[in-house]
Amino acid sequence: EVLINNDMITFKAISWCMFPVIWAGDILKIEPIEPKDARIGDIVLYKSVGRAYAHRLVKVCQEQGKLYIVTSGEKEYRDNRFTNSSGILADNILGRVIEIKRGKLSFRPDEVKLSLGNLMLGRLKLSLWTLIYKIKQHMAKVFIKLQGVKQYRCFFKRLIENKISFWAGTSLIKNMREVNNFHFYRSLDDFFKNFAGAKGSYNISARIGNRPVGNISLYLEEINNYKICTLSNFIVRIPYRGGGTGSQLLGKVLYLC
Repeated sequence: EVLINNDMITFKAISWCMFPVIWAGDILKIEPIEPKDARIGDIVLYKSVGRAYAHRLVKVCQEQGKLYIVTSGEKEYRDNRFTNSSGILADNILGRVIEIKRGKLSFRPDEVKLSLGNLMLGRLKLSLWTLIYKIKQHMAKVFIKLQGVKQYRCFFKRLIENKISFWAGTSLIKNMREVNNFHFYRSLDDFFKNFAGAKGSYNISARIGNRPVGNISLYLEEINNYKICTLSNFIVRIPYRGGGTGSQLLGKVLYLC
């Protein structure tokens, strides 16, 4: 719906599964397409379990009158190691990647030049990304141990209590029950002023400055004249746990319910 109404969207890659064509941090320009118009070899944007992915389309098949697709990362695509992958409904396709922006460079997916220098630079960035990821994993373990200490939790709660702000996101994809990342955010106070309990999915986000530190999603619906509020995707980032962020998020979303 976002694509149809706005013609194009941009999408930031956050992993290296499409290397060497797409690097983490690249900005992808997506055009809307009908599932039947997707071609083998296209890099398609599709949704699965509430998240969006940009992978190679490697196979299209029809089962019991429904169209299914098989996608893969770039390495599996080039090595032809995707024949046993399970398919997903073609209706999950949102669009096709038509442009990749990397810094000042801009190119189409089929224009990628895999020169030795380009590959070496990409692998260097991938190695740094892997190293940073491992450091983050180690630091997460340290924080978890600290959060088991009562004195640390009290100190941390006082440290952040006046710095957290809460925001409410309204889904840009209407009537979609799945958790998704496409939301228009407003401060929680502004959101409450105009909230009428309309059916749909919402996301409550806790932030320190512009940095998200936690969130919880909810879906409002009405069944047999009963209003139902379903909560999901409750997450507080590890470094910010133990400071009361989670309980505040729950309080905000329960008040909304």
